[in-house]
Amino acid sequence: MKKFNKVLIIICVSFLSQNPGHATGISDFLNLSYTNSITGTIMNYRLFVPKGYDNRNEYPLIGFLHGVGEINQNNTAQVSVGCTFWANDTIQSNHPCFIVAPNSYGNKGYWANANWWEGNYLQDKITISESLQNYINIIELVKDQYNIDASRIYSTGLSMGGGGTWATLTRFPDMFAAAIPISGYGDATKMVLIKDIPIWTFHGSDDDVINVETTRALVNALKNAGSKVIKYTEMIGKRHVIWENGLGSNVYFTPGLANWLFAQKKSIEANLNPNVYNERTNIKVYLNQETCFLAVSGLKEGQNDLTIFDETGIVRYKTTTNDTNFDIDLSGISKGICILKLNKSYIKKIILK
Repeated sequence: MKKFNKVLIIICVSFLSQNPGHATGISDFLNLSYTNSITGTIMNYRLFVPKGYDNRNEYPLIGFLHGVGEINQNNTAQVSVGCTFWANDTIQSNHPCFIVAPNSYGNKGYWANANWWEGNYLQDKITISESLQNYINIIELVKDQYNIDASRIYSTGLSMGGGGTWATLTRFPDMFAAAIPISGYGDATKMVLIKDIPIWTFHGSDDDVINVETTRALVNALKNAGSKVIKYTEMIGKRHVIWENGLGSNVYFTPGLANWLFAQKKSIEANLNPNVYNERTNIKVYLNQETCFLAVSGLKEGQNDLTIFDETGIVRYKTTTNDTNFDIDLSGISKGICILKLNKSYIKKIILK
């Protein structure tokens, strides 16, 4: 009996050394939904708000994409270790952050809009998944509602969600500071677009669902593109599910993973995404190409911030106003393609001639 107790103690200590704190439950995540006003589709999602949230401080945000087995509209299936891990007490005490976990639905539920069992694919031959676009829109919505650090937005996902994580990067390369795709797939020809984004990816060497060659090909393509920030951990002898709770194979408990993720940060000027649907607002922007006068209308009352960046991310114009309608003379700005950003919700590409 004493020998059994000693073994039990050793097992418990081993588990605690790998499990950084108590993971919170689904009740700690807000139960929310988002309606795309363009398509009318509804996406349910869970949101974790850090305890003691203070809107005077900026917080990082982690988005989590579930696998094919969790396609559902019950808004509970996706709340697995991929999102609860980041809400555990130890991580939140060291790195308080928001967590967004959307729940995809029906035959539109594939994040990458590609068949997961076929492995890697060519992105240019398929349209963007509506579920993926809604995921991006939800992140933008949360950025509107809370004080999110736009330079520290991260994405992770497993299986089909691992494929979705690769797709979020190649579809929206300017949005994310880092990513953790697990057992995923993507488009190797697009790796040149994301060679400067820190990525730590995982895959089981004996994966019997999504072949390990998918991740190997993506990693090799990144290295060939000149990536200096790709990290790859191949789980030798492991099959597809390498994220389950338990000892030894839950990749989220990889030592140093959390500290690595939260250390990644990108220039906020580069965090511009002109592909985001601007459908949550009545803002109208008109640029007179001949006079270079910009007319803005439909703003809400209160402080409105307008910033214009050039293609390199350098701020060329910035103003703050309480007006709901105003005109701006941009004739003094260098000509070329620019990105206009109004507050946190409206982004538009403009061309100054």
